[in-house]
Amino acid sequence: MIRISQNYQKSPQNTILIKSLKPKSLILIVVLLISNISFSNIKKIIPPEKPGYTSILNGQFQIIDVNANAPIATFSNNDLVNNTYTWDLNIADDINLIANPSLASGTYTHVRFITPERTHTEGVAPYAYYGDYQGNYGTVPGQTPYYGWSPADNSSLDFTVQYLNNGTVVATDTFTISFVRNTSDTTPPSAPGLNAITSFTDSTADLSWTASSDASGINRYEVIRSGGPIISVGLNTSYQAIGLNPSTTYSFTVRAVDNAGNTSTSVSRSVTTAAAPGGGTSGHNYDSEGVIYSHGSNVVTIGNSIVQGSYGNEIRTLELSGSSGGFISILSNTDPDQELFIGSTQHGNNISFHETKDLSFAAGLESIMTLYGQNTPQGKGVAISTDNLPSGYSLAVGGKIIAEELKVQLQSAWPDYVFKKDYELPTLSQVEKHISEKGHLIIPSAEEVEKNGIEVGEMNRKLLEKIEELTLYVLQLKKENEAQQLEINKLKEGK
Repeated sequence: MIRISQNYQKSPQNTILIKSLKPKSLILIVVLLISNISFSNIKKIIPPEKPGYTSILNGQFQIIDVNANAPIATFSNNDLVNNTYTWDLNIADDINLIANPSLASGTYTHVRFITPERTHTEGVAPYAYYGDYQGNYGTVPGQTPYYGWSPADNSSLDFTVQYLNNGTVVATDTFTISFVRNTSDTTPPSAPGLNAITSFTDSTADLSWTASSDASGINRYEVIRSGGPIISVGLNTSYQAIGLNPSTTYSFTVRAVDNAGNTSTSVSRSVTTAAAPGGGTSGHNYDSEGVIYSHGSNVVTIGNSIVQGSYGNEIRTLELSGSSGGFISILSNTDPDQELFIGSTQHGNNISFHETKDLSFAAGLESIMTLYGQNTPQGKGVAISTDNLPSGYSLAVGGKIIAEELKVQLQSAWPDYVFKKDYELPTLSQVEKHISEKGHLIIPSAEEVEKNGIEVGEMNRKLLEKIEELTLYVLQLKKENEAQQLEINKLKEGK
């Protein structure tokens, strides 16, 4: 191998790698150099080396906002810093990536994206990292299918993008995307306007307030009763406190929290509940600590405070109800979002938990299965016999799986292209050389499989490609044997 580069700048763009060139080709290069012909013109004559020195050599890439179903940023090699493109998730955090190839030489039929999370091949433009194999990369919000992913804050993803011509890699781009979320907003929202509490009974008090304003948007309102725990009421501007004692003074504080985590000034109001008719507790039975009590004829509650939850006002610890279809609601003593609900809702009979939390089934201290909510760091999915649910995957199993049948449905190019007339079948000499140098067929090596595992669909495609190539070799050998047999027969007849 001979390396020729310009003396004034050693860079991949100004370097030509020449392998196994004939003497006439070497003479041509020397003549061009002596004639001071530019290297860009030489590259038009001599096919370039496969990419690897420079990150993006084969076109541009676009970031897609899948909720808007539209591109919102374009980047190429000039936009990389230390081989990395940085994306601010505040602009869009449900995204996709498409390739817009522009190869210097050669043609391509497919584009393959390879990352530590997944391998995906597209045969129809636009070529998307997440796509439906038909060129679609997004959809209207609220509709399915949904193509894209939600990268975690302050994470990064290494991309290898291969451009294939009927299964043969003709060019490659490599780069990294770093995902950040800049939180420069330090201005708290305006304080909510808490109205005087004029609607109350012996056991309830109704709160209402005017909405706060903030440049980054309001995330939620929080209510605190008499120094108790924080109650998150979302974006509601009203709240009913229930389970109050008669003839008792309570102080309620309301504050707003914006999307950057800034908290407004707190606003407080006090109210004294009405006396119970005829004395007593108006149907509410408390112990001395207010821990175990009932209200109504079909409800038993255990706990010491009430919160407004996903299904209305709910006891912070445990509520058993025989009304409204019957349900069991269990909440954390410290976090009202940690809720387990078993019963009937407007969505039917179900067992549900908060979308920002996970639900774990365990035997002793050993986790058996964990269900992750849609907005958890792991993303929506199920992990069985493992606590690790890799990003981008819906199911992770830490052990063996047995099933009567497993179907993997691919829509990418199936290896029937091997039998097409324009398919470049490697010669047996080339296969022998690859095996001699690499120690394996032109498929992932044992080291790659040990490090990255295999994708069943992609590996089956590769194996079928090799089987079809073997079939062509056998047919070629059959023709050669038949021709040799004819020659042998002619020689026998000539004796």
